[in-house]
Amino acid sequence: MRSTRTSRRRIGVVAVLVGLSAGVMAPASAAPAAADPTVSTASDGTVTYRDAELLDDPTTTVEGLLRTVVQEGEHGESRETTVITTDDGTVVPVALDDRVDRTEAPVVARLVDGSDLDAALDGRRADPVDVASARVEPAVAAAAVAPAPQRAYVAVVANSGNSDLDADATLEARVDPALQWWETEADEAITSFDRAGGTRRYTSSISDTTLRCGLGNPGPLWTEAAQQFPGVNFNVAGNHLVVIVSSTCAASGLGIGTMGTSISDGGLVTVKQGADTFMATLDHELGHNFGLDHASFCDPGCTSPDEYWNVYSVMGFGVSGSTWGPPALDSVYRAQLAVTDAGEIEKVGLGQSVTRSLAPRSSASGLRGIEVTDGSTSYWVEWRNGSARDANTFYQASVTDGYVLSSSRSYPYGVTVTRQATGTRDETALMARDAGGGKYPGAYAAGQTFTAGRVSVTVNSIGSAASVTVANTEDAPTTIGTPAVTGTPKVGVPLTATEGTWSPTPTAYTYRWLADGVVIAGATARTYTPDAARLAQRISVEVTAIRSGTTLGKATSAGVGPVASGTFTPGTPTVSGTAKLGATLTASTGTWTPAPDSFTYQWLADGVAVSGSTGKTFVPRAAQVGKNIAVRVSAVRPAYVSAPRTSAETVQVAPGDLVSGTPSTSGTAKVGSTLTAASGAWSPTPVFSYQWLADGSPVAGATAATFRLTAAQLGKRMSVRVQGALTGYVTASRASAQTGAVVAGTLKPATPRIIGTAKVGKRLTVSRGTWSPTPTFSQRWYANGVAISRATGSSFTLTRAQKGKTITVKVTGRRSGYTTVSRTSARTAKVG
Repeated sequence: MRSTRTSRRRIGVVAVLVGLSAGVMAPASAAPAAADPTVSTASDGTVTYRDAELLDDPTTTVEGLLRTVVQEGEHGESRETTVITTDDGTVVPVALDDRVDRTEAPVVARLVDGSDLDAALDGRRADPVDVASARVEPAVAAAAVAPAPQRAYVAVVANSGNSDLDADATLEARVDPALQWWETEADEAITSFDRAGGTRRYTSSISDTTLRCGLGNPGPLWTEAAQQFPGVNFNVAGNHLVVIVSSTCAASGLGIGTMGTSISDGGLVTVKQGADTFMATLDHELGHNFGLDHASFCDPGCTSPDEYWNVYSVMGFGVSGSTWGPPALDSVYRAQLAVTDAGEIEKVGLGQSVTRSLAPRSSASGLRGIEVTDGSTSYWVEWRNGSARDANTFYQASVTDGYVLSSSRSYPYGVTVTRQATGTRDETALMARDAGGGKYPGAYAAGQTFTAGRVSVTVNSIGSAASVTVANTEDAPTTIGTPAVTGTPKVGVPLTATEGTWSPTPTAYTYRWLADGVVIAGATARTYTPDAARLAQRISVEVTAIRSGTTLGKATSAGVGPVASGTFTPGTPTVSGTAKLGATLTASTGTWTPAPDSFTYQWLADGVAVSGSTGKTFVPRAAQVGKNIAVRVSAVRPAYVSAPRTSAETVQVAPGDLVSGTPSTSGTAKVGSTLTAASGAWSPTPVFSYQWLADGSPVAGATAATFRLTAAQLGKRMSVRVQGALTGYVTASRASAQTGAVVAGTLKPATPRIIGTAKVGKRLTVSRGTWSPTPTFSQRWYANGVAISRATGSSFTLTRAQKGKTITVKVTGRRSGYTTVSRTSARTAKVG
């Protein structure tokens, strides 16, 4: 904002403020490099910026919001600079081509390393940083306003200017009404607008006193102030950083702020503390945060309006000399922010003339504004009478108390006309009338008329309401166009409307597409793509021609069709995975256009369909070993004809690999004992065969799952080799661990028994009993425990030498590989 001296009839000097708009950071527009950077825009609005001369330089990637800062120059002329604000609050000025949209746009930029970038990242004064490349996404459009709260985080720079800053409570009492003003003017779009986080008064570490005021080069101060609120992201919608500096700051202007795009946006603001200008200045800068440009003043016949001079608007001057508040928000800005009420604003179309009674713009109800458009220029008509929300404004005081800003310009009560380029967020211009003698009042009284091109605004009378007649003249069309439909009538293929030739030339067209003469809901663009519901129907389009808001006429094309089934642009299916028995192969469909609802699959082996194999995956079986595998993919979508596509074949399916288990043996490694083989867990389960090994050498004939140890294995270590065989798989074998050395077997003996009468001359016979396994036997007879000479047979005849003695027999069993075992019979009675 800037200060201006004016005179008043009775009081001496009045200061005038002008708000600056902005968008994060502030370098002047960068001059083109020797080789101009390239700027390209994708179909989704994403802008890619590349400076070939800087692409090989060392860079640092910075991500945030790309914003415009509108800074005031001399004589109230603003200038635009560009910055990137990061989520942590850092503000980096950048040198970027004017062709890049710079308002509240998400950006990822490669910034050239150097002292400028270091200074900016450290929160010090920096010249604009060169940009090697940047990707700028479209700014979020503010089509529908979703009611939401807004938050103001207030930081007070204690050592700005002469440090004459008022107490926090005093400053907060100025901030709150300014926030309340926007909550009121935005109606329900802002559900609440309150201070948040507590007022943070701090001492700036910036040594440059001008820079510490933050009005010329705001980046360092905004970066520093944002750090007073850890965790608050000022790139988030609804978050506003409000920095208050001393009114004695050396920097020119009273405020500066970033330029947003909608009532939902947040932003960064710096204002001087002056009591009489504070509210108007803060509300002006918050208006920039919401995307509002300056309100200027256009003398009759002016080519370049004087910036800021519309004091009927918050986006014009803020005026000091008393604690005046801003006027009610202009109709043009309310429409731009999409906060108008039903019945608040009426549009006058081409060829129309209406007489209406306007309520004051400051009223809360009734018709308060009229928009009339001539070509690409819109004029906004409203009545200012200093009532209600305008009761404490400078223009009201200029009427009642005689305050004067200029010897040639005045701001009386009456009907105002404001101009803006149609459909833009450009600055507005108050269209003053010529009162003669170099006098230019900003409003029209009863009996006065404003004219511009085809537009005229006549004030009929002003009383409890302002009666106005607004006319937008236009001749009736002399030629009705003949619309036509071009394109192929086919599901999924766009059709385009051609409007034909109309006279006079329309400024816009609207469209309604029809199927068999019935309107298709939602089909109102210049192009229409038939869907499945339109199959076999005939398509036509109704074109309405509009000129400056007035309908010239309607015409309907001839029908085309019937609409045929759509066809896909097929993808290229592929098969991934290893072509091997038991391994999983997976089909990828490739990219089909349009996107099918689903796909079907058929797996092929050497070109022949594999029965039952219709899933996305396929596991080759034994029957496919040695064959080449492919998949045939078909797309499914209603009203589309599918053309199946087959993938390239794999290599021949290789035999599978058995996953072998770990064989083991159980049983005792002892002659005569049986060892049993366990194959372990194999996958898949094959047919098993066995070979027993003694000290690693095959035992002839030992090929069963069990093996009984013989004397031949005595002292040897046993193991078993298990072999798995399965059709389609490579045969695999694996041996168990060896047992310990086979030990000798143990005979299971019986106790011998003597048969016969113990009497001299009688024969005694030994009954050996049953031994296991059967050994070779030997015997020895004993009389009273003493071996009888040569008595080693299986029988023994008693002699007189044994008379009176008891007889026993010891049987000894011997067998190869077994431990020799002896057993002795019980004693007989004494030999008689």
